[in-house]
Formats: sequence, structure tokens, C-alpha cells
Amino acid sequence: MGAASKLKVYNGSSWVEPQSIKRYDGSSWNDVKVSVRNAGGSWFTSYEVAANGGIFIDDFHTTGSNDPMDARIDYATTGLQDGESFPTDGDGNTVTTRPVWTYNNGGSGTSHTSNDRIRVANAGTHPQWRTTNVPSHSNFSGTIVVEARFYITSNSNKDITFAWDCVSQGDYWSSANLDDGYFFQFDDGGSRWVRARRRNSSSATTLGTSSNSAFSDNTWFTAKFTWNQSTGAIKVYVDGSLKLSVTDTTYDDFCPSGGGIRFMAARYMTSGAYNECDWIKVYKE
Repeated sequence: MGAASKLKVYNGSSWVEPQSIKRYDGSSWNDVKVSVRNAGGSWFTSYEVAANGGIFIDDFHTTGSNDPMDARIDYATTGLQDGESFPTDGDGNTVTTRPVWTYNNGGSGTSHTSNDRIRVANAGTHPQWRTTNVPSHSNFSGTIVVEARFYITSNSNKDITFAWDCVSQGDYWSSANLDDGYFFQFDDGGSRWVRARRRNSSSATTLGTSSNSAFSDNTWFTAKFTWNQSTGAIKVYVDGSLKLSVTDTTYDDFCPSGGGIRFMAARYMTSGAYNECDWIKVYKE
């Protein structure tokens, strides 16, 4: 399939990709949905073609051999799967290309399941999926939002850890040094709490832990993390319900030099157990 056309409008001095298209009905301006047909014969709305919102998006959806660890088909060609939508970004940031991921630390956790999910499973070291092509986004006023869809099997004996790398330094926990940033743990046991932690190059500090039963295993749940750069307020939601609220101002910029995102588990997970991630979105409110 050919790449989608890029719809542009003339602003008086140059041609630009529109964030929206409006029509005047005699009293007010209203949004108009415009469709564009690409060379492969598929139709896309102007929003899909010209303004895929957000700072960072991935749903691991593939076509053919479009593996998360290889060069990937862009959104203008394939869109998002399962009815998922691009988030509306407060700064007008757009995403057109799916990120490329690396898998670290061996074991059986390399699986890319059903062409639309990534999985970590049993490994002798910390199995993790990592991407570092998160755009720099610093010196702003407002709230960064991360949403992700997770699954933990009931026999899993290792927490899910989802990490924001504010300063990308190297492989997470593969040496003595940690990456600067924040990470969020989802308990593997019967307690099923959510914990927010901050780390630097030598240690990790727990910022807060939710009440028990914050999520359920053996079922998909949507986690949402918000971080207000101005106040340091960090909040964690599960399926729309607030589970944890803490404050930390140590890292007052999100990826000032281009950071990373990680999805990982600890070593020696029970054989047959696994944790999965279906999609991730990052945007500004």
C-alpha cells in the first residue's frame, strides 16, 4: 500500500499541514471531516493524514514482517488498531512514525504476540522492551500524560515495571547504574498495589504506594500516569480510577535531551507466566 497523501493548506506565505479544517455556516465556524485517498486506494480523514496527535504513540500493530524491532510501517499507512484513537495533544504535537524497540537481557521474553502485543516472560536477567526515540519535551508548563494497556497472568511472580527515562544513559539495570527518571510498579502478588518510584544513577526512592487491589490480574487494564511539570504532581489511575497521588520535583523536564520508555519485569519469572503491553500513548493535556 502506498503512503497516505499529506493534506496541506496555504496560510498566506507557505503550505502547512492543518490541525483542523472548518467551514463557515453564516454565523460560526464548524469542523469539517475531509477524506483523502492514498495511492493504495485507502481513504483517510484529514485528521488521520495530517495530525496524528500526541508526543509518542505505539500499539505494536504490524503488517507482514513489521516487527517492533525492525523499521516499521507509519501511521499514515496503517492507522491504529482495535478502534484506538490518537490523543489530542495540548501543544499540537503530532506522531507519524511508529517507534522501533529493542529487547534486552535474553530469556523467553522476546515474543511479539499475535502481531499486536509485546511480552516479557521468564529470563535469567531483567527482560525488557525499550525505545529511546521519545522526543525532547522540556521547559513547558502543563501535564504530561502516559496511558498504557497491561496484562498480568495470575501465576506471575514478578512485578510489571513501566519506566520513564528522563535522561537516557544506558540499559536499565544491566549494570550498576540506573537511568534517571520515574518508574511505576504493579505488584505481582495478592496485594496488587501500584507504586511510584524515582531513581538516579545509583539508587531508587519510593514516592508512594497505593492501597491493595488497585488492579486485577488475568485481565487487561488501562494504566494512566500524569506528571505536572510545574508542580511535580504525579498521579496514577487504573481504568479511570485514581489509585495514587504523590509529588516530586526532582526531574522538572520530560526527556530534556530525548529520553526513553521501558516495559520490563524482574528475573526468574515463573515458567508459563508473563506480562504483556498492548499499546502506549504519551501526550500533553
